[in-house]
Amino acid sequence: MGFFSKLEGRMDLLNTILCLGLDPRVEQVDKFAKTDEFRRLFLENVKNNDRSYKKEESSTYVRLKLYCLHILDSTLDHVCSVKPNFAFFLAHATEGVQVLLEVCQYLRERDVPVLLDCKLGDIGSTTDYYKKFVFGQLKADACTVNSFMGTDVLRSFCTDSGGNFVNDVFVLAKCSNPSSRELQSALFKDDVPLYMRLIDQTESLGHKFGYVVGSNCVDAIKRIREKYDSYLLVPGVGSQGGDLEQTIKYGLNKDKRGLLVPISRAITDTDVSSIIGSQYLL
Repeated sequence: MGFFSKLEGRMDLLNTILCLGLDPRVEQVDKFAKTDEFRRLFLENVKNNDRSYKKEESSTYVRLKLYCLHILDSTLDHVCSVKPNFAFFLAHATEGVQVLLEVCQYLRERDVPVLLDCKLGDIGSTTDYYKKFVFGQLKADACTVNSFMGTDVLRSFCTDSGGNFVNDVFVLAKCSNPSSRELQSALFKDDVPLYMRLIDQTESLGHKFGYVVGSNCVDAIKRIREKYDSYLLVPGVGSQGGDLEQTIKYGLNKDKRGLLVPISRAITDTDVSSIIGSQYLL
């Protein structure tokens, strides 16, 4: 089952647009390692588990894994998908990648869609090996890509050896950082911004794509939604102060779908119950 079908099944079940952004920051991991909950999870998942990759309570693997389990167990009943940020695992080398593998397996066993945030953007044989990791080893349901090199990137990431579209991706379109306007908002002679031309070219491939659009880019959200029903991944709500009300108002498509709102720091840095609420329900 593809990412979008799996996602909509879970949306139907939970009636929410909330996506958990899993960005395990070192300071939060260290803080959690001093809690009683960490100790409980250690006894349950590591000390008494003969198959644990490592058993040292102070190891990066154990601390990172148990922090992620804590966040997942606290949120999975309230989110339609999980978006692990690859950089936060890769920074810990082999131990971090091992945790990411186990996190993806944990989510797969619970039928939760996994969207790997990695923003890859190469072509050819390089992409073949990226795909082996993302869709083969991790078995992620989708990933984020940067198609600045053109639609060859999308063909490389999304097709199998026979040229059939089999993988799902979210393409960077209009990002939330201030300098994104320097290129992504640049106008062609027909006054069409680059991000819109990129989406037009992507849609011409005939596959189902999603797009990354910052929550502070309301005009871009409106413009895209006027033309396409595609899923929009809209970061920036929460710790970055994006407007959730406007994001929902202009981001949902005519079927009241097509919108994913990822929250990471706002969930992992505070009491979960204070963030997850009815405002994210459809």
